[in-house]
Amino acid sequence: MSFLRRILGGSKTAEDVQGLLESGDARRALAAARKLDPGAVSEERRAELEASCERALLEATMARVDAALEVDHLEDAAEWIRIARQQLSTLRTKERAALESELAERIAVVEERSSRAAAEAMRRDLDAHRHDEADPDDDETPLEAAEQAFEVLIDTLGEEAAILYREAGARSAAFRAAAVAVSEGSARAALEQLEAIEEELRAAPAVVLERGRALLLDGQFGLAREAFEAVEDHFAAHALDQQGALSWIELWSEAALESDAAAEVLERLESSQELSGATSPTLLELHAAALRRAGREDEAIEALRAAGGRFPLHNEFDYRLAVLLCERGRHEESEEVLAERIERGLRPGGQQLLHPGSLELLCEHLLCHDPVPVERASELLDVTVHLLGGTTANVAWLRSHVLRHQGRVAEADAAAEVARELRGRTGEGDAADGGGATAKSEHRLRRIAPPEATSAAG
Repeated sequence: MSFLRRILGGSKTAEDVQGLLESGDARRALAAARKLDPGAVSEERRAELEASCERALLEATMARVDAALEVDHLEDAAEWIRIARQQLSTLRTKERAALESELAERIAVVEERSSRAAAEAMRRDLDAHRHDEADPDDDETPLEAAEQAFEVLIDTLGEEAAILYREAGARSAAFRAAAVAVSEGSARAALEQLEAIEEELRAAPAVVLERGRALLLDGQFGLAREAFEAVEDHFAAHALDQQGALSWIELWSEAALESDAAAEVLERLESSQELSGATSPTLLELHAAALRRAGREDEAIEALRAAGGRFPLHNEFDYRLAVLLCERGRHEESEEVLAERIERGLRPGGQQLLHPGSLELLCEHLLCHDPVPVERASELLDVTVHLLGGTTANVAWLRSHVLRHQGRVAEADAAAEVARELRGRTGEGDAADGGGATAKSEHRLRRIAPPEATSAAG
């Protein structure tokens, strides 16, 4: 049974809510309060419990503000203040004025520290400017900056790669500029510099590898693959960087896969020890993608499950697994994967596991139900708003369903209008205009009809 079903499965009692509050789980307490059996508790008691939960949730957010201020993380503090303001705007308690005052104090602290930091930054800039005027000969030219960037790049390379890069860099300023451009993601600039390299140096292993990387960035996958294959003997046996996060086999696999050579990628990876010895998740992602493109979807599903076990902090495995399960028609399993990822993210210390894509995809899953499970949708909206903030088209559609189910028609219509506007901005189109589309893409479920077009929505 999924995380959301476990939380929302069955009516809650006032004692359940109180117990969750006393345990410090204000978010779940609020969800339980909203699910109280109307026949078991008075409306006054329900409102009292909801207000207590909302206050506890706000106090927890304020505590996060204080924790961020304690270590002087002003950006984090400002983000938690934004969430606290949102929570405070819906708070129903007599102590609201006092809480507003407490929040205002924290806002003042953030603003004062931010002003002080800005003033200090201006002072440093002014000192630097004065130093430049006093010592004009010390100005760093663009060429000198590029040289420094190349040295930094060399320091990140593995020992074998660093030797070859130093040799090429010592012979060509154009190569140094190209290597820096590739590291910054500027494919066109890199290719222009590579064209300026002397003819006799163009076959140097480091030059050919950088040409391959630039071509890969530029989407010229076939030419990139040829370049990588030309220098396999020089780079295949060693990691390209000191952290083991980049390797020749990853570059070649990506280029070959994008050149419609999934079968060759699988043959290479599965006939060697590359997968079992992978030190970064990238190669496992490429293996799963190759399985999928080769029509071996069930094996891709198992590969993604195994990869997620090896790299539990890498959110993309669960997300890609959920998408693939959905495409195979295994919607409940897809939903379970997403809900489990969210549950792990809600545990203490699990904030880094909260993956926006997974939340968004689970919203879309719920919208695909007929009728939409509004109670589960309400719980998911609480998670999305309180922990991530912001609104997407699917989040707005969910909110519209929940509000319409609660009889708040005007607010539901407003939420639906927001959803249409957001869909228009992202170019997704509006399912209402097409009567509810059924098309799929690699990363999305089917388009969703608005709540007013779904008679069972409540």
